[in-house]
Amino acid sequence: MSIPQASTPGFLLVHGAAGVDRARLEGAIDELVRVVQPFVWSSVESLQLATASAARAPEPLYRASFEFLADLDTTAQLATRLAAFQTIWFEVALTFSSKGLGQRYCYTPTLGMFHSQLDEAGNQLFNENQIRIALQSATKSGLQAQMTKMLGAQWDAQLDQLRKFGIDGESVTNLAS
Repeated sequence: MSIPQASTPGFLLVHGAAGVDRARLEGAIDELVRVVQPFVWSSVESLQLATASAARAPEPLYRASFEFLADLDTTAQLATRLAAFQTIWFEVALTFSSKGLGQRYCYTPTLGMFHSQLDEAGNQLFNENQIRIALQSATKSGLQAQMTKMLGAQWDAQLDQLRKFGIDGESVTNLAS
């Protein structure tokens, strides 16, 4: 695939991938975006999460982070392609640029995909339809539940378990922060 000349910087953090998936993941990433640093995988030995198949024993996970160059459409394609693996935990973000808003995608095997738009400071943005749906929740608890969903709190809660096992022993902050 031809990578567009006018690309925006982005960041992919694979919080956890089964060892057998790493080469395929690298291939999927390379097909879509220009990675600006080599792939370096670290073992997350102190944490094992069950994969999508409950019948299998948990596999050791590997993590990596990559900076890349891409456009908005390609970033969405990357998130979709990575989610198709169904056994990885990841976050991908594209920074705000003059070409459009930033984007953030989160994926966990149990929750699926979460997407939000980001402003230049990394804050999540909500459109009027999202706010309207939240306000239609007649009760305070309904509104609170809808706002929590809009913020992706469930995804952050699951990914926080993996963020604390950051690259080189350092914790990883939320990409939207």
